[in-house]
Amino acid sequence: MAITTTPQLEDYLRSTGIEFTSVEPLSGGTANYVWRLTLPSGETRVLKHAEPYIKNHPDFPFDVDRIQFEGNALSLLPQTLSTTQLAPAAATVRIPTLHHTDPTAHIVVMDDAGPSNLKSWYSTTTTSSSSTATPALIPSIGAALGTWLAQLHHRTRNLRRPFNDNTTAKNIYRHAYAHLAEAFALHGLDTALASDVDASYGPLLLTDDECTVSVIVIAPIPVRRVRYANFPRVWQPLLCECHIWLFAAILGPKFAPDPSAMRFISLART
Repeated sequence: MAITTTPQLEDYLRSTGIEFTSVEPLSGGTANYVWRLTLPSGETRVLKHAEPYIKNHPDFPFDVDRIQFEGNALSLLPQTLSTTQLAPAAATVRIPTLHHTDPTAHIVVMDDAGPSNLKSWYSTTTTSSSSTATPALIPSIGAALGTWLAQLHHRTRNLRRPFNDNTTAKNIYRHAYAHLAEAFALHGLDTALASDVDASYGPLLLTDDECTVSVIVIAPIPVRRVRYANFPRVWQPLLCECHIWLFAAILGPKFAPDPSAMRFISLART
């Protein structure tokens, strides 16, 4: 049964006994249908539903198993990361709590982390409020995200089995790499390197594309999304972190990262 409209979702919720007082469709994502549920208690939840195509591009097939991989990540990662003993930063990072999953209807229900993603939060600059970006708060958010990613990569080798067959995520990301060799050849660059980038997968779990809108900020707590949990090409997480650095640099000297971070970019190029 397709669930692409609010009335269809309300019918589903009633049929499964999930109580609610209101349902609000959310925008911003491209792949899945997303709503905010308000419960009788006043709490809110986010519900995501996958159809066998990209929501914003119905002619583009996209396997519904993507929502089950997300549910697996939301379920398994808190158990795995809770035993990690790396030194925590001042702020902490968490992923949304999973409240309901329905593999048949391709639905997950999770915490509502709110509307402020890292990009919008980072762009709202001030010197006094803990709810917006400040020169003092930004480094602690960055340190917390770095510590969390280190924990993730330190602890998730044993999770390879539940995620290594996530061909859906791999195929989506393949669009960024599949024609890289052709582009390199067009500009006289080393096609062997491009072919290697396209073929290589890493031993560590990546939860998303690490872009700035994949981190929701309830200052001073960042919340990570886990949409496309998979073991990606080795270049993917490195290049995504470079993207975050460049985002900071573009905003100007007030919030520019330490120049020593350029060593990270240099390593990516070598």
